[in-house]
Amino acid sequence: MDLRTVASTERDGTRDPGVGLPSIRVTLAIEPISQSPSGDLHYGWHVLSARVLDDPDAAPFVVDGLRREVGAIAYLAGEATIDNRGLAKDVTVRGDAEVDPSDTPQMVEQIRQTLRDLAAPFPDDEIGVGARWRKVSEIDARSVRLQQNETLTLVEARANQGIVEDEFRQTARGPDPNDRVSDGAAPSMLATGHSRTRFDLERIVPQTTFDGTTRVTTGGSQDGLPERVTMILRVSVAIEGALR
Repeated sequence: MDLRTVASTERDGTRDPGVGLPSIRVTLAIEPISQSPSGDLHYGWHVLSARVLDDPDAAPFVVDGLRREVGAIAYLAGEATIDNRGLAKDVTVRGDAEVDPSDTPQMVEQIRQTLRDLAAPFPDDEIGVGARWRKVSEIDARSVRLQQNETLTLVEARANQGIVEDEFRQTARGPDPNDRVSDGAAPSMLATGHSRTRFDLERIVPQTTFDGTTRVTTGGSQDGLPERVTMILRVSVAIEGALR
């Protein structure tokens, strides 16, 4: 999995140019454990390597800080189950309890998200090229509940292989009532994106590219005046599996 992020800030409708972070490459090992009569696949996973790729344009202090964060997830492991439709039933993570909550929550959650959406999800009914269906799910991400809506389209299919495109929208639901800002407004989050997945029904990990934008808006004050500040993260993710 390769992850690329550009961060920017918007105040009163004015956005700064943004700062591009070096790309991160995380390699996960997946080992099947068991398969149920109904087709559920239970597997174990662990991080084989996590590193920051070279970027001559990145400031050294940014690279050093990112390497410390990435190094903190190198020991993560866990288990997961996906059913015969490609839907994740559960994902467990061992090791993140040792990570300081203020250290790498975004990266740990990115791994969780990747494993939750590892396989292309399909509906119960038989479908053909051009079929569209929706997937709605709720995700507990530490102290916040996320509502996730996806519209999927089968754009290509032949034998056991094909391509699924996914329009993605995620919002925060039920923010912590204690997490308030000075002007009395609760933070809000909206994430949107598009992915293209080339799947092979005989393999767990498809080839997937994802591009998305997350906007987190909070209230505050500057010089005694209320101010709304929006943090914007533009994320690109590329996932590709390989047999060992």
